[in-house]
Amino acid sequence: MLRALSVALLSLLSLHSLSAQSAPQVVTTIKPLQLIAEAVTAGVTQPRQLLAAGTSPHDYQLRPSDLKQLNEADLLLWIGPAMAPFLHKPVQQLPQTRVVQLLQTTKQEHGRGHDHDHGHDHAAGDPHIWLDPVQGIAIATRLSEALVELDPSNRPRYEANLGAFVDRVKTLDRALAQRLAPLKAGYFVFHDAYGHFERHYGLNHLGAFTLSPQRPPGARQLQHIRRQLETSQARCIFSEPQFRSDLVERVAEGLPVKRGSLDPLATDADSYTAFLEQLAGEFARCLQQAD
Repeated sequence: MLRALSVALLSLLSLHSLSAQSAPQVVTTIKPLQLIAEAVTAGVTQPRQLLAAGTSPHDYQLRPSDLKQLNEADLLLWIGPAMAPFLHKPVQQLPQTRVVQLLQTTKQEHGRGHDHDHGHDHAAGDPHIWLDPVQGIAIATRLSEALVELDPSNRPRYEANLGAFVDRVKTLDRALAQRLAPLKAGYFVFHDAYGHFERHYGLNHLGAFTLSPQRPPGARQLQHIRRQLETSQARCIFSEPQFRSDLVERVAEGLPVKRGSLDPLATDADSYTAFLEQLAGEFARCLQQAD
């Protein structure tokens, strides 16, 4: 009897091991995509995140451990070269990996097994598409479809996870729209990363210190922003935890302008909806205090 139980237990462990091995390994570049991937793959697999939380992808350099992780992945979810230029060439050398590229800058596809999505390239060059909850749902939907093709045995779980995710995001979106609608005060941001969020909720963006954090503003640009702050009736100015806040402080010194901090990389969020809520909360806190 003991021998029979041992054999049965070993068989169950073997089946479990095979099941775990068959679960696709998903890798995302940045944490916001990781949060979406975790929601879609819950109960099937745990996605890996290439960049540490809070790390800017704009000037990141790949390490050997990153390349190893990419080569072991079954599916890579990333925005595209506009957000992660360091991956432009390595992605072309991943013939066995399904690559879901969300923002396509050209019509050219490369590599066997690569699946490029052209459906999100509509934001006039702004790659921060995850900041719009409608696009967050679109990203989750695209990922779910790719996973069903890659791992059809878990289709019911992926589709159920997607449905629950969509419901949560839509419910939160309605609440955030009501919360942010009264906020009409103008503001400046450190870099022009929030267009998708701002357009979705009708916020009053007045300008940015820089279009890209790779190009920090010079003295002339800072003087120009100072003059804008003095004359544009901006009520709030936002820095970012990934970049120098002393520039913001220096430009706003002596002006009746509130300070806030926006984190487009979701460093402290534990879910996609929590991330959207944190972002909306920081806008509301800074702009409401200024009223």
